[in-house]
Amino acid sequence: MKAERSAGIEMKDVLDELRQAFRSAGIESADLDARLIVAHILDISQARLVSEHDLKLGEAVIEKIRQAKMRRLDREPVSRILGIREFWSRAFEISDTTLDPRPDTESLIDAALEIISSEKLTDKEFTILDLGTGSGCILLTLLAECENATGVGIDIDPDALVTARKNSQRLGVGSRAEFVCGHWADPLDAQFDIVISNPPYIKSADIPNLMPEVKNFEPLMALDGGHDGLEAYREILSGLNKFLTTGWIIFEIGQGQLDDILGLLGDAGLCEHDDDCLILGDLNGMMRCVAAKARFTGNEKK
Repeated sequence: MKAERSAGIEMKDVLDELRQAFRSAGIESADLDARLIVAHILDISQARLVSEHDLKLGEAVIEKIRQAKMRRLDREPVSRILGIREFWSRAFEISDTTLDPRPDTESLIDAALEIISSEKLTDKEFTILDLGTGSGCILLTLLAECENATGVGIDIDPDALVTARKNSQRLGVGSRAEFVCGHWADPLDAQFDIVISNPPYIKSADIPNLMPEVKNFEPLMALDGGHDGLEAYREILSGLNKFLTTGWIIFEIGQGQLDDILGLLGDAGLCEHDDDCLILGDLNGMMRCVAAKARFTGNEKK
């Protein structure tokens, strides 16, 4: 992005104006949002925003920043304005049809890596199934962390899979990732060592009360978990032994859902022993991830 030192508006003044506009709108992350937008549009690091604060910006750059400012004031998340979200220290492309990955979802990666280590899966080739893959951030992060893993990501939206495939190539794991369009595991006839999912878990009636950044910009299919928020879990668990006979299933869950999810896992024949269940919290200490080990014979009827 072209910027000059001899003409235009100094970058520090542009940043100050952005910060003030965001603060006045009640945006809590005003300072960070301003830095992210300007750094992205100029294609420079945030450190250079400080070291080169007197850099002068031309009209074309100012107009791009103004457009981004108006989108943020309309409460569009910065990650959607930029089209990029950092997850597990890697940059993932996101789109209108993919969920914007949150730091809380990294608890799924923590759980998966703990299980992979405890089960000594790193000693052999193993497979991962990501249900509702979206941008592919969960599956692709695990493939990037585990060179002996291959995986399949399923999503009902074909446009989301376009984004996931792009991310797999950007991360250099495309040869070990396959993406399939379908409803949960319906298209599959295969067994996996680890099944992982961040399904929709918000109650339908609660969606109108969500923050504007969520309810107005996230794909509804990725949010709406039905009347009690548990519909997707029931659907996945109802056919579990089709794709998981021995291995682990890992779920992200919503606030206050732990007991209900444990009940559904118990109904599915899981978590019968303490060492067959793993529960992890997120950065705020809320129970965010539940994992259960399957020990089916393959003849159970669900």
